[in-house]
Amino acid sequence: MSVRCALLVSTLFLGACAHENHRHPAAVTTALQWEQTPLNPCGRYDDIVFTNDRTGFTVNGCGEIYQTRDQGQSWQLNRRMPNDIYLRTIDFLDNGQVGFIGTLTRDAFYKTTDGGATWSNISQSLPGHHSICGLDHFGSALFAVGNFQMTSAQFFRSNDAGTSWELIDLGAQASGLIDVKFIAPKTGFVAGTHAEKGALILRTTNGGTTWTQVYPARDARPGSYPTDPSDIMWKLDFVDERVGYGAVYSSTSNSSKVVKTTDGGRTWSTIVIDPANNRELEGIGFSDAQTGWAGGYGDGVYETRNGGASWTFHENAGSNFNRAYFRRPRLAFASGNGVFRLAPPTAGRAPGGHTPAVVPHTTRVADDKVCVALDRPTHATVRLLDERGRFIDQGPLLHARLTSGEHCFTPHATHALRAGQYHLQFRTLERIFTQKFAWGGGRYRAVARHSGAM
Repeated sequence: MSVRCALLVSTLFLGACAHENHRHPAAVTTALQWEQTPLNPCGRYDDIVFTNDRTGFTVNGCGEIYQTRDQGQSWQLNRRMPNDIYLRTIDFLDNGQVGFIGTLTRDAFYKTTDGGATWSNISQSLPGHHSICGLDHFGSALFAVGNFQMTSAQFFRSNDAGTSWELIDLGAQASGLIDVKFIAPKTGFVAGTHAEKGALILRTTNGGTTWTQVYPARDARPGSYPTDPSDIMWKLDFVDERVGYGAVYSSTSNSSKVVKTTDGGRTWSTIVIDPANNRELEGIGFSDAQTGWAGGYGDGVYETRNGGASWTFHENAGSNFNRAYFRRPRLAFASGNGVFRLAPPTAGRAPGGHTPAVVPHTTRVADDKVCVALDRPTHATVRLLDERGRFIDQGPLLHARLTSGEHCFTPHATHALRAGQYHLQFRTLERIFTQKFAWGGGRYRAVARHSGAM
């Protein structure tokens, strides 16, 4: 059995969402420290998984797979995929031999049957349009979801260890999907977004054949949804089959939010963990029902010791978190701006450090345009939002591959903008972010947004 877990970081580190073969262990105390392991600094490491106590794999945005055989003390390049394909997620079945890698590329989905020695592209076995952001398994059943660009919401399942796959299109219930987690053979969740309702969680009790919306509440009315319309439920973590948490990724809000369930995911409450700073949360993980962490882009992590009732922000605690892996007590790893390993306390040991965050891409506002400077070639989707984060275009202003460098937009030329405040949202392979601006008197001006990540 596999339980997908967005886990763990002490006051020194947080990541979120990975794959593990065990339930949560006892809480880790702050006496333990996190140390960054030696790895090529290439983009963000988005996922990490171990097949036994010593052997693990991590993937990054540069198309690289790294492998360790000594509990993360050293890493070797396992394979570099062609064309720098963005590798998003990795999972192995319990036998440690059969594994899968999901990517942000339509025609790239990889499988190994020899413990990672070789990888084959099996994208032809996946029906439909696919860019896989999340993977999970329960026994020999496999589950995958995508995609994060809000162009489709697709759930894939395989009941034969990944030999054949079935597509269940959830486009009528969601705009895009990021994560998947099964807590029982037939009971699972997908996390993503809805173009009007914002951050979204769907629940199934029949293995994914049908799904029910559980967040926001089904009886919530337009205008009363707890998150902005462009927000995304990024990662989920269940402490057990009743208590679970989720991280809300927002590019428009002024606050940082998480969600919590205590009834097995049937209902969820919204918790504002910081009303004054939007940290663009992605990762969330709990070592037990009371102790957990949440983090996103930039440096720092939030920590709670009372089940999410209150949170403390630790500024120098890692960066750019997305995935983590906790195998057993005091054997934990997390990936973000590098890979971190939980280290036992040692007399005289200096606090574990990390490479400071490099947040990709920047924006600026001129009198006659709104611009984004891309620090690398990437695929970008550009949307226009109102001040409350609602989509006011009839589709992307742009959905294309772009070169590095500056690209500028003039929303007033395609939309009859009234005087007021707006967001221009950019969804790239690396991150989702907005530039808030005001339009009036025939000119643009920048508007600041509270954020610890920009």
